[in-house]
Amino acid sequence: MSQRSKRFIISYDRIYNRPYMRIRVLLAYSLLVLVFLTTVQGTQTSESINSYGTIIYTTQTLALKRYAPDDILKKMDATTLVSLFDMCQAWSWDAQKIQQARQIRPDFKALLYRCIKAISYQSVEWQKALDGNWLLKDVNGQLVYDTNYPSHYLVDIGNEQYQKWVANWSKENINQYGFDGVMADNSLYAWANEIFWTASTQPINPRTGTFWTNEEVGQALIQIHREIKNAIGSKILLCNGIMEGYRFWRRYKDYMEFLNGSPMDGFGSEFLWHNGVWMSEAEWLDSLNFLIFVQDNFLKQNLNRIFGAAVMLDQLPNNSTKEQMLTYAFASTLLGIKTNQNFLALSTADMSFTSQVIQPLFDIDIGAPINDYYVVAGTHVYARDFSNVKVLVNPTDMPYSIDLQNTFRTADGGMISRITIDDHTGVVLLRAS
Repeated sequence: MSQRSKRFIISYDRIYNRPYMRIRVLLAYSLLVLVFLTTVQGTQTSESINSYGTIIYTTQTLALKRYAPDDILKKMDATTLVSLFDMCQAWSWDAQKIQQARQIRPDFKALLYRCIKAISYQSVEWQKALDGNWLLKDVNGQLVYDTNYPSHYLVDIGNEQYQKWVANWSKENINQYGFDGVMADNSLYAWANEIFWTASTQPINPRTGTFWTNEEVGQALIQIHREIKNAIGSKILLCNGIMEGYRFWRRYKDYMEFLNGSPMDGFGSEFLWHNGVWMSEAEWLDSLNFLIFVQDNFLKQNLNRIFGAAVMLDQLPNNSTKEQMLTYAFASTLLGIKTNQNFLALSTADMSFTSQVIQPLFDIDIGAPINDYYVVAGTHVYARDFSNVKVLVNPTDMPYSIDLQNTFRTADGGMISRITIDDHTGVVLLRAS
């Protein structure tokens, strides 16, 4: 792959095209306004620009959808793909497999991958980029490249010709290969130091002759979103860039100005539950509240919108396991979901682990939510009750022992009424009756 797969959702250095180092998927994401959630009682209220308020629960059964990064498509046939995932990101050369997948499962979705902020010198559009003066330069007139992927050179996102070209490229490939939309990777940054953080040197904005400002970056990306959306019409525009909750809250005003002006249909966050190290409880809680905020203020406005979280299972904090991170991320996400518009990308190169360990979690019928998340008295364990399961997450560095006040069944079939939740652990318990 010339610009290999992206994470749906996961680390700036998976930014351009590196197999399972990018899942940006999702999936899916875009937001609006500050939310303050009380965690002691588990009540959640959110302030929306348009005062949408919170979602009133019904008896609707909730379930997380599954998102696949493009790098794992080559490891499975179409039948396996549709059995393990609901949506994927892919390249034009994956089109035949995508068509086969749709024949098996008509509701399966596939998004065309495109890195927005860089162009590889190995790509067919490289000469066009040189001729059109689309590439960024430093104060010495030298091209600026990505230090993580030296074959990729940063593109002038404010160049109108480039904006129109990438929009037309998206449209042509979607029409030719039958994709459901485009995943615009590296296109959701509110600050210049985010989009250029791996640059070989600080690039110059050719229209001003000086360094890029945050506003210039945001407006250029918004314009790219508009060009793409105008070109692809009703097809999905999924953007990727906001990495974790605490980043959003820290730069709230800038992200809100940016997100309110974009026509995106969804966006993805790659570091929602870990970024190579364990988040503190406060940082983890920022991500949980961010997830809720997205639903109350972005997804609720349009039931066709989507949000995706990505978790890299092959790049873990020290002394942790895939199983631990899997259940931690899965349970953490269940604490906040209110709608079936959420996707979770759990990226690993191990396909047997995907089918034998990850898939059984998604197979659990959690039922309808009974309450919002709450903190178990006397602990820092967060819990939520569904009609079929109880979810527990310990985002701290110490274990807690909890009286469940009822009998539950564990994943291995055991029956328990008390449990010790180790540090940075999530658990989904099945109701015994």
